[in-house]
Amino acid sequence: MGPRALLFLAFGTLLAVARAEMMGGGVGATDVQGEAVQKAAALVVSALNRPGCDGLCADLVTEGEVTLVRLLGATAQVVAGINFGLDMLVQDAEGTEIRVQAHVWSRPWLEGSNDADGPANKITSLRALPLGRAEART
Repeated sequence: MGPRALLFLAFGTLLAVARAEMMGGGVGATDVQGEAVQKAAALVVSALNRPGCDGLCADLVTEGEVTLVRLLGATAQVVAGINFGLDMLVQDAEGTEIRVQAHVWSRPWLEGSNDADGPANKITSLRALPLGRAEART
């Protein structure tokens, strides 16, 4: 194989790798201030305020209503919709902070539909780690 053929082969390989990285399915950081991310975070906070977190965090004990302190980070993965990975800090009414990591599957074209089996936004995983009171850790 001549040098020209090797050059074309190398270029073709690089092009294929670059294309694969730009296709859907890859996970990448996304803006925590984005509307869809904020909506996903609100869904997680809403679930945290229901008994047993809709079966996602039965062992979590909170005092009063949980509110979002801040989003620590977010990722997005394009699938049949978007999978958002959320890293959140929430706080209950007594000041106990909880680190929450959740995945929310968002399919915005289903907004407004009444399909309980296929909601527009669905929490697919949730992990909560109580950290203690904020003032006790500062």
